[in-house]
Amino acid sequence: MKVEAFSYFSTDDPVDWSFDCSICWSRVYEYPFAISHLKGSVHNTSWGYEGIHVTFKDWLDANVEDVVHSDRRPSGGEVWDVTWPPREEWLGRFDTLLSISTLEEVRGYHAGIIKDHFLPQLKPGGKAVITFDAPGFQLSEVEVWLGQRISCPDNVLTPQNSKRPDVMGLNERYRVGYLVLEV
Repeated sequence: MKVEAFSYFSTDDPVDWSFDCSICWSRVYEYPFAISHLKGSVHNTSWGYEGIHVTFKDWLDANVEDVVHSDRRPSGGEVWDVTWPPREEWLGRFDTLLSISTLEEVRGYHAGIIKDHFLPQLKPGGKAVITFDAPGFQLSEVEVWLGQRISCPDNVLTPQNSKRPDVMGLNERYRVGYLVLEV
């Protein structure tokens, strides 16, 4: 496994306004980042079933030939709770696995979920593209597992300096980060 990227987002990162959402100050950054790392078959583990999740699902369906969408509840995609091992038929099947702002909402050991549930689904050379909110994501545990600390750009993205203004009243301690792992 190789760490390709591990950082907080910057205000200078690209945005895509087609993923604008009135309560999603970071999604205009996260989705274009994920799209820039797509290749081949895709497992979108953060389908989400409503709002901006549907917009991203529809984009993937229109632009990716082989895509599977999953969520922990029945919603028109596959049902899979990321805290459980992946299905046998998913092992070694995908070129890209996406987890967009999901793990911080999940109870369980995030480093173990990535290592034991996400990475085994990838073909050799495949990539896990993970974005996350901090606080929420178990960042220190993931840093220990990876053996490296997250990078922090000088102009780190916060709810206060996002090009999509925050309407939820979040303070500047909130960050959104990304991790790209290649197997």
